[in-house]
Amino acid sequence: FCSILFPETGVPVRRTIQIAAPSAGGDVLIAIAEGDSSIKVTKPEAKPKTNGGSTDGDEESEEDEDEDEELREKIWKASKIIGHAAIRGVQKAGKIEITLSISDDLKITITARELGAKSSIVRGMAQLEMSP
Repeated sequence: FCSILFPETGVPVRRTIQIAAPSAGGDVLIAIAEGDSSIKVTKPEAKPKTNGGSTDGDEESEEDEDEDEELREKIWKASKIIGHAAIRGVQKAGKIEITLSISDDLKITITARELGAKSSIVRGMAQLEMSP
């Protein structure tokens, strides 16, 4: 899963990314999807308390506050599939270029091609729906 456009991106917009093809080459299937985000909260591992050291209680309480911090990260997951594209006969360890263009009226044009290839350009269009 690779994010190309993020929510609240103004239109018209065009984004191009390059992704690595499978090391063995062959046929490649690309799925273009809308994504949903969620927050993943990870609690840090408890550190063993050490005996001894300083006798100042203030330093120990500050360390306890730092240990309790949770790590938060935004996770993106594919939700609604917009379309698929297939490129046949990709070279070993090749690169694929994907371009998304969204017009003012929310028509999306998707172009996928193998970099360095003389053919194998895949192009498609879809109409996006506005979410409430």
